Amino acid sequence: MALFHKISCVFWLSVMLFCCLRICYQTSVECLLGMDPCFLCVKGQ
Repeated sequence: MALFHKISCVFWLSVMLFCCLRICYQTSVECLLGMDPCFLCVKGQ
């Protein structure tokens, strides 16, 4: 179960990074910290 959780975390981090670079063109740090609108993309908005 722990392994699945780890993979899931990596997957979502990748999604957030992709969303940032692709859509908002923000820095990965800002995106991962949820300091910009890109973070909303991960929540399906």
